Amino acid sequence: MMKREIAAPISLTVHAVIATIAAARADDDGAYVQNAWGVAFTPAGSPFWVANNATGCSTLYDDDGAKVALQVSIPLPPLSLTVGA
Repeated sequence: MMKREIAAPISLTVHAVIATIAAARADDDGAYVQNAWGVAFTPAGSPFWVANNATGCSTLYDDDGAKVALQVSIPLPPLSLTVGA
């Protein structure tokens, strides 16, 4: 029979950095965060990027979750229409 070791329980704290729902009590109201689909981190510990697809921007946050002043524009995708579908 194989012996299993059970890891000791850990505790985590959830901290809402961005939320579009007021009840989440986040640090940032996330008005520009619409259809956010990507987060990019670097091993060097630089700010992380959140891609806000619907608003055409990418927002940077520092390692504490505070918004960095730089916000980068991302071209919005062109609208497409399907005719006769």
